[in-house]
Amino acid sequence: MNSRKEAYILAIQNEIRSQELYKALAKSFKEENAKKAFHSLIPLEEIHEEKLIIAYKIEFPGQALNIIRDEVPGDIPADLISDPKSILEFALSREDLAHDGFMYLALSCNDMEIRTLFEKFAKEEYDHKIILQTEIERIQGLISWYDPSELNGLVEE
Repeated sequence: MNSRKEAYILAIQNEIRSQELYKALAKSFKEENAKKAFHSLIPLEEIHEEKLIIAYKIEFPGQALNIIRDEVPGDIPADLISDPKSILEFALSREDLAHDGFMYLALSCNDMEIRTLFEKFAKEEYDHKIILQTEIERIQGLISWYDPSELNGLVEE
């Protein structure tokens, strides 16, 4: 990563990609619990995007942030489309990347308030993984039911 600006741009683009991925997954899964799980992740990623933009503007006041949303696809590899477990594992890998990206930003940040924000985002990305892992376990028959309200502690305020 060449600069903190590039790291911000990459993090914001990843949040947008995650939103698009979860929208696509919510449409592609027929089963209602799966759709609910994906729909619950979309606003969480939107919150991260908004807060990243605010943090960027604090760290780089007056400097343009050039992200064109239409150029940031929600990319599901074609070979995964037919296998729900593979798609969910792909989504898990995206959450890992987001976690690692936020930890990179946190560790390279001198502003303690922004550093704390990035550390919080890294933890929340881990929490998003729990939602996805629960869905994998459910489709594998390892759990037969869960109430999405049980995941309330994993949702940002």
